Amino acid sequence: MKEFTANLTREKFMLSSESGGTPEDNGPSHAASNRLEIKLGSKKKEGLERFVIRAQNMQTCLRIAAHVAYHFYEHGDLPKSGRNRFEWRFIFKSVTEVYEEKWNPHIWATIYHKGRVLYKEGADYEPFLDVVELCMAYDEADYSTVVHTLEEMFERAKRPIKINYDPDPAVKLTGDQHEGRLNIACRGPHGKEVLKTQIKRKETRDVRISPCLSAAAAIIEAYQLGFFVAKVNEQMHHAMLTLSNPEAVQGDHASRRITRMEEAITDFEDMYHVAYRPKPPNFEHFSKKVAEHFDELYASGDHKREKVSSESETPPG
Repeated sequence: MKEFTANLTREKFMLSSESGGTPEDNGPSHAASNRLEIKLGSKKKEGLERFVIRAQNMQTCLRIAAHVAYHFYEHGDLPKSGRNRFEWRFIFKSVTEVYEEKWNPHIWATIYHKGRVLYKEGADYEPFLDVVELCMAYDEADYSTVVHTLEEMFERAKRPIKINYDPDPAVKLTGDQHEGRLNIACRGPHGKEVLKTQIKRKETRDVRISPCLSAAAAIIEAYQLGFFVAKVNEQMHHAMLTLSNPEAVQGDHASRRITRMEEAITDFEDMYHVAYRPKPPNFEHFSKKVAEHFDELYASGDHKREKVSSESETPPG
């Protein structure tokens, strides 16, 4: 039985010296990323292998993990050369070129195995995260002890620091070839909501981790872009933007991108027996609620237009 697990967490490390100031040459004052840990099986060998994928946003993290999972299942490795090599540059390009490459120049991603960087792309990631993964692998520590393990390491190096760690669980996936369970924490119009999805084998098609990760990426991205599009549309409605503004152009692209995400989710639902709780994602309804929020906000007249971006926007609530 080929089991799999995946856990995605949005996390932020805040570092300070023991005296309360910036750690100076001890490292950065903060580091943030999305961290996805996956345990994968392969048809080539027994047992599970652990990989960590970090990226600037959640959907990129999930899509790269889907490629990792597929390749590892088929070949039992992620080699850099040879007939079965893992085409990292091509994969990163294929994941980011349609939308991220144009509108999110800070996109980056890294793949780790046993604490080592296997592949990385993008210049804006924080090297402190490499230290985190190496330290955890070296001590063979559970990630729940990350703060204690890191502080001990810096203490041994005679560079003591204090670490505040802010984790925000976003996606949890467990399953095997017969059934999978996918929980996604989404920011709805009225606060955080958890979308629970049950995936079951259809006919002779086994449940695989790769399509599940890709579906999670589509759902998350559609919600993020839906928020962004609703906000831009309301700014245009209130004459705060014109069609020539870069945000308006991006909003048009994002709207078409949402349609593609909806198609990807439909393909996933055709592939397996899929059931949602409390109800299936409804991006049109979501965007309508977000638009109502901003319409009320902008109509009050006391809100100045800020720069809008789909990189880190979250709905109100």
